[in-house]
Amino acid sequence: MRLALINFLRNQRDLTMTFDGGKLTRKKFWSIHITTPRRQSFCLELDDVTGISQTGQYRAESTMKWIELIGPSRIIAIGSDKGSNANKGRRLVTTKHPHIFDLCDACHNIHNACKDVCSIEGFKETIAELRALLSFMSTSTYTRDLFDAARSRLGIKRRVVSRSDTRFGTVYWSLESVLEGMPAFKKLAIEADLYSLDKENKLRVMFEDERAAFNVETSLKELRVILLPFARAIQCLEARETTPADVYTYWVAIVAQLHDLILADDSLKTRSRYSTITKEEIRRIANYRFSELIDNQRSSNIYLTAFYLDPSNRSATIYTQPNPLAIQPVKVTLSGPVRATPTVTASKEPNIVARVGKSLQSILQQEYSAVYTEGTQVKDAREKMKEINPYLAGYSPKDALDMLREQVKAYSKGYPPFHPRILAALAIKIFSAMPTSIVDERAMSIIKWINSARRNRQRVSTVSNQLAIRNVVVLDENDKRTKPLSVKWRDMKATIHRKQKATGTTVTDPVDLTGDDGDSIEEGAEESGDELELHQQDWMDADLPEDRLQHPADAFQLADEFDLSHFRDILSDSAPVVPEPQSGRSEEEDIDEGRGKEESAQDAATTLPDDEEWDRFI
Repeated sequence: MRLALINFLRNQRDLTMTFDGGKLTRKKFWSIHITTPRRQSFCLELDDVTGISQTGQYRAESTMKWIELIGPSRIIAIGSDKGSNANKGRRLVTTKHPHIFDLCDACHNIHNACKDVCSIEGFKETIAELRALLSFMSTSTYTRDLFDAARSRLGIKRRVVSRSDTRFGTVYWSLESVLEGMPAFKKLAIEADLYSLDKENKLRVMFEDERAAFNVETSLKELRVILLPFARAIQCLEARETTPADVYTYWVAIVAQLHDLILADDSLKTRSRYSTITKEEIRRIANYRFSELIDNQRSSNIYLTAFYLDPSNRSATIYTQPNPLAIQPVKVTLSGPVRATPTVTASKEPNIVARVGKSLQSILQQEYSAVYTEGTQVKDAREKMKEINPYLAGYSPKDALDMLREQVKAYSKGYPPFHPRILAALAIKIFSAMPTSIVDERAMSIIKWINSARRNRQRVSTVSNQLAIRNVVVLDENDKRTKPLSVKWRDMKATIHRKQKATGTTVTDPVDLTGDDGDSIEEGAEESGDELELHQQDWMDADLPEDRLQHPADAFQLADEFDLSHFRDILSDSAPVVPEPQSGRSEEEDIDEGRGKEESAQDAATTLPDDEEWDRFI
């Protein structure tokens, strides 16, 4: 079966490889998955790493084994979480094969932003109260039984969701469940004597006094609205049809929500809910985590590029909106005798088209540089290009670069489709990349089913084989989906229900996209198995990263580039008024197709533009 799978993958293109860590009862492993552009995912291996030092070098070697077996030309992206060994492993792989995108998992990135928000000084007391309540509810079975009975009488469906290392944005979902169950908590506190709850009972301490209960609820709501866009974006990104364009879209949507929230809070003036320091930290965290993922040069800036190559995002009306939160340059004169007058200024970023153009040129350069090497004849290089990217095989690097520049400019002006399709060839590669490693996270849940309590002595290799068989068994050969699916939050349940009805499965409510079965206190009191890479640190005890200090706190960087009003509804509960669509300009473009098609015995390396030419977008 594995041989058949390898043969199948050797005939595919634009594959994404992801890896992640996990454990069975006493054994540790690395999962290695591969995903096709149609989002068919297969487990290649669960690598037993029990007793092995899991360095970045080891991670790279275990991954490279499969890349060489399938064929480097078939792989376009490699992704994982942000662990130091994972980062080094990806870096070593992409250094050897520069055409492969180096992608850090977007869900982990936004999850880490949630942890950073929880570490802000202004929220520490709220987090401490939440921690104490969750801890008490997980240990006091009597109180939990009373709570379940009370919420049942009040018509509250959701139980208290415990903190879980196996769920992204876990603090938000725990907090949300506590707020939903607030009437039941208050009712139990009022009727404490009836149920013989002692004075030290946490519910009585927090909710018996009306003012104390109000303060707890208010502080939880204040934290909730900050975490809400992050948590919703994570769940939207967990869809298997997610593309790099979606990652950028949801990040802009997160910033749009936070931007509106801070503006609304500023308008309250003396009655504002958040301190200036807290709002500055929120901006800094958003800027830092966005930059960490999106501005990573090793990913070739494919997130912004994919976002721009989505025709619905090409309209100029969403770009270059002045930032209403930006502070104008200020001159500060220091006291004392003659002093210099420092001026606060911000460097101007290149415009969107130029940045996208440079990114595409960089990707195009990597496509050619692997085969157009010194000592290789042009005709031989073109034959190799048929394996690397057949869409580009008929063109020399110089001709392809010139045509790409013209096509990017034509696309920005809304001209009709192009031929030859250099831009389209790169777009196919970009949109085929899977920007999250959610397939590995879902595999961990399946592994828990396979390695149940009665079968917990299985070898890692045995579980690996069963998981590989399951991937093939559930493969839907009739699934012809090729279009990406970008889900807005308000459409989540309708979209999921529609899929379930189409496949004949039972529709349940509420829907949990994480794949974790036992996330409630009653069902998930014991945490084991498929833990995320959280660097072995509790989300409530994490310190704010030092690197965030290098990022601005006075404004959201994305607000300088986008009119955020176009994105605020993506994570909202209701739809806004739809504006009138703008029509694009339509003109025919004539391109000479005959250039660069004559085979030559010339050295292929001499036909490559120099590095300065690749980096210059004109």
